[in-house]
Amino acid sequence: MSQPLASLVKDWKRLLAADKFKELFHELEQHLNGRSEAFNQCVALERRYNKLHKSEIERTISHENAVLEYSQISKALIDTIDALQISDLEETGSQPENKPKQVIPSKKPTPTEEYDWEFTTEDDNRAAYEKHLARFPGGYYAEAAQKRLEAFVEDDDLWELALERGTEKAFQRYLEKYPNGFHVAEAQQKIVAERRRPIDPFYDLMILIKGGTFEMGDTFGEGYGNEKPIHKVTLSDFWLCKYPVTQGLWKAIMGENNNPSNFKGDDLLPVSRVSWDDAQEFIQVLNKKTGGQYRLPTEAEWEYAAREGGKKIRFGNGKEIANPAEMNFCAKKDYKQPYSIVGEYRAKATPVNHFKPNALGLYDMAGNVYDWCSDCFTEDYYQQCHAQGIVLNPQGLDTGGFRVLRGGGWVYFPLHCRATWRVDFRPTFRHDAVGFRVASSLQ
Repeated sequence: MSQPLASLVKDWKRLLAADKFKELFHELEQHLNGRSEAFNQCVALERRYNKLHKSEIERTISHENAVLEYSQISKALIDTIDALQISDLEETGSQPENKPKQVIPSKKPTPTEEYDWEFTTEDDNRAAYEKHLARFPGGYYAEAAQKRLEAFVEDDDLWELALERGTEKAFQRYLEKYPNGFHVAEAQQKIVAERRRPIDPFYDLMILIKGGTFEMGDTFGEGYGNEKPIHKVTLSDFWLCKYPVTQGLWKAIMGENNNPSNFKGDDLLPVSRVSWDDAQEFIQVLNKKTGGQYRLPTEAEWEYAAREGGKKIRFGNGKEIANPAEMNFCAKKDYKQPYSIVGEYRAKATPVNHFKPNALGLYDMAGNVYDWCSDCFTEDYYQQCHAQGIVLNPQGLDTGGFRVLRGGGWVYFPLHCRATWRVDFRPTFRHDAVGFRVASSLQ
């Protein structure tokens, strides 16, 4: 050890105050190799920091929750540092004579064990430490692995109990027992959710869409120029409402006498004749009333969900044929396509749960009413994305006078109801076959 630990405390706190977590973790690791408990604590906190930093980049955590999590990590580091000052004094001769000095193992890990340990700490989960102990039961890192594993087991056991009960009180007890635990951020989100559920009519309607990479655009070779070229897009996890905003949901947020739709008489009919601007006003009021973070889906998110996680699927109900018995569109013979069936033309909207959902549990992703997306529209946007290679969480262009609509509607043809069809209108545009559904990065 190049210098006593206590003499570095001021430098560590300076780095901490400046939010230089990476430099701080590096400095700590240089001086804690012989102190397994403190080393494990720092490893755990570093993993939490890295995951949090990744969540911030991918925008899967709100700014408020990120600040709270950084504060907790900071506090835990300060506690570790303060404890090390005492430990350092004990090592340098100020400890009571009847207290034994910490023994640092004299043996060194084999290259294979060292290599495995690097991967184990990088994965930092129960399975990884169990595998390491099975491979090296008496190894150099066995004690550290065992302590880390015990921490996981105790923490996870209480967390599983909290999840089983699913109450605010259960999640609060977890936080009291493990204020720096592995599930702190999730527990805090659960508490917020339990408090929000009674006042948020959308809370139980949101479906988690697991992110991934897919080829966005006309994979069937039958679309228009603005659906090409096919380009790769990677999306983070997000939440999407299982069906378009209904008239009942609209009135619950905007007022009982506020219903712009022409087709009325059933609260499960989609709200229609709403512009992009109207949708934004609704979301603003919704978030203020519920404390949620709702928004419109991006164009990429909408297509990914309609295609059941980016599969090669023609229609958002999971089918390859537009069948009027399975979706609401203009099924007149004049507009028949090789991928459609002639049949009933209803000439009006249907309740949002009238037809079966796709494999993700999403209704009306083909026909009934169009969904507004958040993006500005340009004809050559796909060319721009293709030139970038793989695009991460595309938001569309920052400026533009038109907004994107997706999914087709009851008055539109089979061509317009395909999952890759794109159309644009001004944000003030209203129509009886235009509605919207809400999305969220957090739930």
